[in-house]
Amino acid sequence: MGRAGLRRLSLATAGATWVLLVAGALVTSTGSGDAVPDWWFLPISHGSFLPPMVGGVLFEHGHRLVATTVGLLALALAFALARSSAGRAGRTLGYAVLAAVVLQGILGGVRVFRLQPTLVAVLHASLAQAIFGATVALAVLHSRGWDRAEPTSADRDTAPLLGLSSTTTVLAYATLVLGAVMRHTGKGIVFHVLLAGITTVCAMLAASLGLRSEEKALRRPALALAVLLSLQLALGVGSLAIVTTAFQRSTAAPPLHLATVTAHLAVGAGLLATSLVLALRARRAFGARAALAAPAEVAA
Repeated sequence: MGRAGLRRLSLATAGATWVLLVAGALVTSTGSGDAVPDWWFLPISHGSFLPPMVGGVLFEHGHRLVATTVGLLALALAFALARSSAGRAGRTLGYAVLAAVVLQGILGGVRVFRLQPTLVAVLHASLAQAIFGATVALAVLHSRGWDRAEPTSADRDTAPLLGLSSTTTVLAYATLVLGAVMRHTGKGIVFHVLLAGITTVCAMLAASLGLRSEEKALRRPALALAVLLSLQLALGVGSLAIVTTAFQRSTAAPPLHLATVTAHLAVGAGLLATSLVLALRARRAFGARAALAAPAEVAA
């Protein structure tokens, strides 16, 4: 498979993984995790591929169907990378994604059988975000402009941008993990909000630097980061108001409440992905600039 095919396949895998995150959030928000008592490492619920899609089964079985799609895409991507001329880093990351998806499925089964359900649920949610980040990284590695980086020597903000965007990525992931802890334990909301505030400051600084860059490949994710950050702040306030009042996890919960808390997680994942894209592109530009500067230093 050529580079264009790998790009499309990695984008499809990343997109499907994001949909899976949304589906998983709906399972948690509606309290549908125990709606199906059986698990076969296949999209089977109540012993059927097509069970009655009512109540919690709709969300839980829907989640299993999306998870199966992600698994097939991850398998296809790993196979395609193995047969391509992709670099070692890309192939290794593809294999890691496939292994993580398999582990994620096992964790899902352990959760169904209620073996350490809270711990497993947090690990399941955290690993899902890590898988999403890895698929986004694969999409960036096979993007059209990755091998055509042409940094401008006048742009001196790349190194600070690299540091800020990398820090934002780490903080965004940690915030998502704390969010998972809060959702599944009902504790830690203060730490989640505090870390979210720190992440917001770093994201604002990274977006500001990126928007001032001379390189379009950096300005675009910086703009997306700024837009998603604004949206996430509004969703965060709304979600906080909902979960600290009389919100009950149920399929009968108000649709606006379900939409708000689910969108908060979905946009949070988008922030993670966008800051990662910005960090990877900044790293690429910084490395290319260093390569351009080396001959000049030798000549001097």
